[in-house]
Amino acid sequence: MVSAAATFEPVYSIFQDEEDFRELLSDFYESVQERRGLLRESMQGRQIGTLRVHAHQLKGSGGGYGFEDLTELAARLEEACKQSEPDLNEIGSLVDDLVSYMSRIRI
Repeated sequence: MVSAAATFEPVYSIFQDEEDFRELLSDFYESVQERRGLLRESMQGRQIGTLRVHAHQLKGSGGGYGFEDLTELAARLEEACKQSEPDLNEIGSLVDDLVSYMSRIRI
């Protein structure tokens, strides 16, 4: 189980040394920076459905770009957002963990 708040060390893709992935990882890095803001905005607006969509997309792309922990964190947020009565405190904590992890991603 990953704990995003446990460390502030940078995280790198498992594909970081593969030449074919460099441009893709650069594009992914840019999108991650944008999504951090979108996650925060969605949380501030209590847009649980939008958070769920962002989490679902990050869950899918995280592993594909070599960030397995991103997939795990996003999956937790997605599940919390799917609850019939979402717990905003839990969701806020999960958003914080996810955004913290995303801020540590490097290429």
